[in-house]
Amino acid sequence: MSAPPSRRLLPPKSAGRDRRGSRAAAWWPAFLAIVLTLVPAVAGPRSVLAAGGGSTPPGGPETPELVYAVTDDGWRIALHRYRAHPGPGGEVYPSPVILCHGISSNRFTWALGPGRDLGRYLSERGVETFVLELRGSGASQRPRRSEGTGYGWNVDDHVLRDAPAAVRSVLERTGAQGAIWIGHSMGGMIALGYLERVADHRLRAAAVVGSPVEFRFPDRLISFASGLRVVRSPKGRLDSPSLLRFFAGPARRVPFGLADVVYAPGSIARGAMARMMAKGVDPISGGVLIQFARIVREGRFVSADGAWDYVDRLRDIDVPVLAVAGRGDNLAPPERVLPVVERISSTVKRFRVFGRGEGDSLDYGHVDLCNGDHAEAEVYPEILSWLRGLPEP
Repeated sequence: MSAPPSRRLLPPKSAGRDRRGSRAAAWWPAFLAIVLTLVPAVAGPRSVLAAGGGSTPPGGPETPELVYAVTDDGWRIALHRYRAHPGPGGEVYPSPVILCHGISSNRFTWALGPGRDLGRYLSERGVETFVLELRGSGASQRPRRSEGTGYGWNVDDHVLRDAPAAVRSVLERTGAQGAIWIGHSMGGMIALGYLERVADHRLRAAAVVGSPVEFRFPDRLISFASGLRVVRSPKGRLDSPSLLRFFAGPARRVPFGLADVVYAPGSIARGAMARMMAKGVDPISGGVLIQFARIVREGRFVSADGAWDYVDRLRDIDVPVLAVAGRGDNLAPPERVLPVVERISSTVKRFRVFGRGEGDSLDYGHVDLCNGDHAEAEVYPEILSWLRGLPEP
């Protein structure tokens, strides 16, 4: 076990970095949210950003198999299956891995293309991997009035409905006794909630990547969340893709400093960034937004009705956990992620910050931990090493 470092080992970012883009951070979130809410259809189905990528992630000769799981409330959620490549002796890793994206995203977080595809990376090293897309995202079922479905779900629905369906489907398809969850941002928060509320030890370990659980200190994330409060109905939505199409312009650039919020400067090539923004962004359910507004207001990860304190109940988690944070992450800085390893009761836990001070090539931001230019060389091997070091099932 690697003992988690104290907060003294997490010095604040330099004043110079804090000042960069601070003026934009103060006003653009609210403006973006208003535009997204009021004019989601300004841009048509075609856009300049669409040139950045295709309908499926580019990759090698093998295309992941698309399979579906069905939740207990009837939603079909997509799982992109990467079958394991056996080692020289025919050996494969004993537990399949589920990769989960975060808010307003889909499979492209983890599968953006060659050199930016953790599912392919793991499968080529003997680990069967499923890239999950939550309800309403990617290839999963979308809300349709004709089917009586809408954008009413919240984070708790992902925890209590989507995650159990995904785990159940993966275990049935592979015959394995247990699975491992690797989630980015909200995707990691979902894993923690699952371990607390579903208490299914068939999920034998979890890695949370850029997944914040405490929100006590005002910063760019608080400013962003405050701007999103214009969405007041849980059945509404924030149409993120439409905004990107509308404001991208001929230069195909992410508007109003958003790039520096989700990626560390210089962490991802322009073409890959364009592909992510074209294909990796999905609308956000009003229920999710309203729950996050409550989370920010209360300063910690809580349920939509406030009855379940996910931070307080971290003590119930006793399976191995890896918590990953980026030193330059504006949305989930290390101090927001550290409480995960501080509060869980598991004795097998590890906290890893990616930054120059830790010997890495840059101070990682939020999404470049998953698909930035250096993720395959620095982040992926760390995850694989953690997997191989887990106790035998």
